[in-house]
Amino acid sequence: FHGTPRSYNTQCTECGSRFNIEYTCEGCDYDICNECFKQKTMTASEKKADAKRKAAEEKERQKAAAERRRLQEEEDEKHRKKWDPKTHFAENIISPSDKNKDPDGNKSKGFTVWCSDGYGNDGWHSYEGSPTKEFDTTYATKKEANERARYLFQWKNPWGLGAEEFEQHAYEIDKSTKEGM
Repeated sequence: FHGTPRSYNTQCTECGSRFNIEYTCEGCDYDICNECFKQKTMTASEKKADAKRKAAEEKERQKAAAERRRLQEEEDEKHRKKWDPKTHFAENIISPSDKNKDPDGNKSKGFTVWCSDGYGNDGWHSYEGSPTKEFDTTYATKKEANERARYLFQWKNPWGLGAEEFEQHAYEIDKSTKEGM
């Protein structure tokens, strides 16, 4: 404690810090930083008050960290629910029954969902006529057929884009469409 400060690279013997070395003794090879020096020279009541302050700070830090974790978990759960098709669609939409997969499943009285992938005659892409239609399912109601079409388009599309990517790139589907997709 009675040495002179060194200006070259030293390390606190007490805590290992390389910053704010306050006192050093070359003969003893002992260095101490400002914070450790304060700790060593505190009275018992000062140490008790300091320990109480540090405990309160640690408790507050842990409380803030727990709150951040809780908020992050809520955000993660919200995100999972938003992009999980099971929260948007009934099971018969995601995994159609054999009856729905059969083209004659609703005895020609239902609504057919078919898939295709191609370009219109836009003057840029090669145009070979309308794309081939591929049967997917048939449903008794228009609502179910539209939900299946939405599921296929946003979650199972041929471009490999996920539902989240559609929203990020403004590939929104207008749910107010009266005639379906």
